[in-house]
Amino acid sequence: MNTWPLLLGAWFFFEMVTRFRLSRRLLAELFRMFVLLELAAERLVRLVKRPRFVLTGQCHHRGVCCQQIVGDPPRFVKRQRWLLELFCRYHLVAHRFRVVGRGPEDELIFSCEHLTAEGQCGIYRFRPYLCRNYPLVPFYEAPKVLPGCGFVPIPRVVLRMKPRLGLNVLNPYLSVHHPSPGVAGESLFEHYQLIDDSCPKAR
Repeated sequence: MNTWPLLLGAWFFFEMVTRFRLSRRLLAELFRMFVLLELAAERLVRLVKRPRFVLTGQCHHRGVCCQQIVGDPPRFVKRQRWLLELFCRYHLVAHRFRVVGRGPEDELIFSCEHLTAEGQCGIYRFRPYLCRNYPLVPFYEAPKVLPGCGFVPIPRVVLRMKPRLGLNVLNPYLSVHHPSPGVAGESLFEHYQLIDDSCPKAR
């Protein structure tokens, strides 16, 4: 006797009762695998072509970036109302990103509905590529981070320098490097001071 119809029927009944929980979990795992492969491919590219800036610091887990997600579709999408609505609906269905505003260059500002009341991600294991790759580090420009973000962009050249407190603050928004005369055996540009929101602004 062929048992496959019975097994398929039992599986379908189980899925109906559980509202297709197992199928949704399998699809989420498959999606996660592709996201991780995409991230791995991007890291391989960045081993060959290094960006000019790197990120230091760590996430503060405040959930601010989850409430100010920038989505900037192509210009022809912005001009066609139905394409723009389709773009918004896709992000709502695929990621539960809901539009909450528009940016200065007419980009869309989304807020993620998976954010919990404690400021934590409700789907951290299955978070999309956009969230895993934040803050995005361009190849030639400094990464754009939100105010108060725990990540701080610094020029890659600063990685070879040595931190030293007490240097004059030249720019309160970047890691600052400047000549350090009087140190035997070291060049003039081997020291830097990392500036963050807790430091006083430059006068």
